[in-house]
Amino acid sequence: MNNKNTSVNASIALLIVGYKGYQTLKSIPLDLNISFVASYKDSYTLDESNEEIIRYCNENNLNYYDKSSLSNNLLTLPDIVFCIGWQYKIEEPLKNLIVLHDSLLPRYRGFSPTVNALINNETEIGVSAFLPNEYIDSGALYGKSQLTIKHPIKIKKVFDLLADNYLTLINELISQFENNSLTTIEQNEEEATYSIWRDSSDYLINWHWDANKICRFVDALGWPFHGAQSNYNNQSIVIHDVKTVKDISFELRHPGKIWQIKDDSPIVICGSGMLQIELATYVNSEEPIQFKKLKMRLT
Repeated sequence: MNNKNTSVNASIALLIVGYKGYQTLKSIPLDLNISFVASYKDSYTLDESNEEIIRYCNENNLNYYDKSSLSNNLLTLPDIVFCIGWQYKIEEPLKNLIVLHDSLLPRYRGFSPTVNALINNETEIGVSAFLPNEYIDSGALYGKSQLTIKHPIKIKKVFDLLADNYLTLINELISQFENNSLTTIEQNEEEATYSIWRDSSDYLINWHWDANKICRFVDALGWPFHGAQSNYNNQSIVIHDVKTVKDISFELRHPGKIWQIKDDSPIVICGSGMLQIELATYVNSEEPIQFKKLKMRLT
């Protein structure tokens, strides 16, 4: 990246999407030289972050652009353009573009890295800054910011915590730019792993999994996402809160069957272990399900 001006504060633009983008925007000091903010509505989540981003920009006199209004000429004006959660390709390569990806690259390149890291029981996660190239998330690294977490933890809480990691990198990179010391290192391809996109079928709980993995699955797909789902009484339900309970020895395990109901909360047999559903709703409903029938199976 070529410095265009090192005598004054570097100007930045923010291409941000979703809850993690909004949380990062709120964490950025307003005395930074923010040229503009751009965003769009993410139809794959439940939150209203796009509206919140617009409101925040209006309240703080920040220039806002919808994605449809962006042009390459506009994008070349700031010294640095930071991308957070941006899922659209910028047609012409820009030397001032820095992507902030929520994984410790080269691991978890691709889609939904934090969701998949939580399901995989990772305890070291974070954000990486890199120069984009033609191949997914493989560009040279400007830096990383690591976060240590402890399970169980909800995805919303993780995104709240990661806002500090985004801000740390943004501050470091602006400082390096202003000091003409911004450098990159190549990623180690031998350590690269990938995270595939998720669709509606990936929200379904597999009751043959270990109970701890199902708990992490529920936590990873909670708000702002649509929630871990299952089928109960021939209807789709969203499971919001679960906890593991003491297992017992079954001669034959039947994952998904309800073993017991305590205070309207069913205890469900898993592939190994058992868990208790503390809160569930039918899809498109906010009313908690009152589980009454014992001889039922979740699929």
